[in-house]
Amino acid sequence: SLDVPDALTLIDEPVPMKAPRSVTAPITVTDFTGEAIGSYRIEEFPDGSRDIEVTDQPMVIEEGVVPETRVRLIGVRDQVTMRMGRLETSGLSTDVVAASAVPMAGARITARTYGPVAYIAVCEEFDLEANVCVSGFTPTAIPFTDNGGSVTFFVEHFSAYAGAAGSEPNDEEGFAPQDVNGL
Repeated sequence: SLDVPDALTLIDEPVPMKAPRSVTAPITVTDFTGEAIGSYRIEEFPDGSRDIEVTDQPMVIEEGVVPETRVRLIGVRDQVTMRMGRLETSGLSTDVVAASAVPMAGARITARTYGPVAYIAVCEEFDLEANVCVSGFTPTAIPFTDNGGSVTFFVEHFSAYAGAAGSEPNDEEGFAPQDVNGL
């Protein structure tokens, strides 16, 4: 016999379920070969904006796993396309994070490092379809924190960003606009 408190009523009939609705994810995340990677978490606000946290790995990171590349987009309202990963581009020493230019309040980027970082470089015109930095990466004065294995910095708009070593962009080592397909 089931002991039911007076405040509860048991219903012995099925409760109709609402039909599932089709939802388009507000973000697409791939590496530079086009493979879907990582995971994301979305926080929606009453004004229609969202904060979207994206990582190139599962949200729950196991002990001893290499530091991840992670982005938190703040105040996004539109669909976002994002690419993240390592590009073998001379002078870059972190993963590259590239995203569609959508209105937002800002973004906090943590990028995995592969060597020393002297400054944050920006590609103002990154073609997400062709994976090409059309404008070339140029140095910025964006402050960053070296976390030992990754760097963290804040930006107010998007195209593509990466940490860079001490060489100047567009010098004889090549840091100029280039096609990154096939890497």
